[in-house]
Amino acid sequence: MYNFLQWLGKGGVAFSVLVFFCILYVIIKNYNSRYNLILFSTLIAVSVFAVAVLFINIDTRSAISEFIFRDTAKLRTCQYNCKVISEALAMYACDNNGDYPPSLFELPGKYMKIKYIPTCPAVERDTYSSSYTYSNPPDRGQAYTFFCSGWNHRKKAGKNYPQFTSREGLRVK
Repeated sequence: MYNFLQWLGKGGVAFSVLVFFCILYVIIKNYNSRYNLILFSTLIAVSVFAVAVLFINIDTRSAISEFIFRDTAKLRTCQYNCKVISEALAMYACDNNGDYPPSLFELPGKYMKIKYIPTCPAVERDTYSSSYTYSNPPDRGQAYTFFCSGWNHRKKAGKNYPQFTSREGLRVK
């Protein structure tokens, strides 16, 4: 079906209309003259309606798919941001005897190529720093957790997702 729609977009509509009018001419020639006007006007109305429905269908389908893929892309970018932050936390811990930073704001520049904390693409602001928690007790082992705060990816992941923990890694519902 998609190949047919591509063909229609590349000049197939003009060819289809030409064939339609040739068939219409043959039909009109073979029918009685008093029905020609009614038949012709009916076929024209049906063809205009069919072409309008075709274009509306194409526009609606592309808008829906763009909306769905945009949400998925934002969630994937947010997951990637979580992985970037976790890699920066691991580098910080290597440089500081296994301890994690008290704040994510210590990571940009030295441990991240960018000069700021990544932003969630769904809300275009930092949603990770406020949720960052860490523990550095030597007896239980070091651990950290952070997530994308809020309902930013409610359709795909839920509230406060994606999450990243030092023990489990990336978590998505």
